Amino acid sequence: MEGLQLHSPDYNNQIIWYVDDTSIFRATVDKTANGRLTAKRVNGVVFTFNPRTGQLFLQSVPLHEHAAQAVLNPSGMLKPLLEARLQDAPNVAVSAGGEQMVPLSALLKVPTINDLVVEAKETRTFVLNAYDDWLDSVSCSAALSRLCLILRNLHADNERANGLLRPAAEPHHLWPSITLDQWVTAEFALEHLEHNQRSMAT
Repeated sequence: MEGLQLHSPDYNNQIIWYVDDTSIFRATVDKTANGRLTAKRVNGVVFTFNPRTGQLFLQSVPLHEHAAQAVLNPSGMLKPLLEARLQDAPNVAVSAGGEQMVPLSALLKVPTINDLVVEAKETRTFVLNAYDDWLDSVSCSAALSRLCLILRNLHADNERANGLLRPAAEPHHLWPSITLDQWVTAEFALEHLEHNQRSMAT
C-alpha cells in the first residue's frame, strides 16, 4: 500500500505536511449476476496531513471533474517539478516517501470520511483532526504512532480492526472516545492483530 514517509517525531519546530494523492482515481469492483467482474469509477480524494497537530485536509475530487486523460512525466520528474512550483517558498523542502509509511488512504475505511468523499458533488476541502482530542493526553509522536497502527490494521483487515475500535465514535470524532487506559488495551489488541497478519503472510 502506498503512503507517505514517516519522519522522526522530532520536527525541530518545523511544519511538515504529508500529501497523499494515491486515491485521486478510484474504482469499485462488483460482481454481476453471471459472475463477471465490473469496475465503476468513483469520487477521488487528496489527503494533506500535519503530523504534529493531526490536522487533516481532504480535497474531494468528484467523478465528473476527473480528467479524461492524464499525461505522466517520466519517473523522477515530479519532485523537481514540484520544487519549481514552490520556488516562491524557498523554505519548503520536498521529499519523497521512504520505507516507513503513513497509509493515509486507509482513512477511506472510516465511514465519516468515506461519506464525505463519496457524496461530494464538487471539489471541496474538508478540515478534520485525525487525532481527535488525543493531544490532550499524549504527545504528537504517540498520537502519530497510534494513528499509523490503526490505519495499517484498517487497511489489512478492516472488519477485525473496527471490531477492536469500540464504542463507535462520537459526533465530530473519527475514533472512539475512550480513556487512556482503554486506548492502551486497544493498541495492544491492534498490535496483536497486526502480528497475526504478518505471521499469516510469511
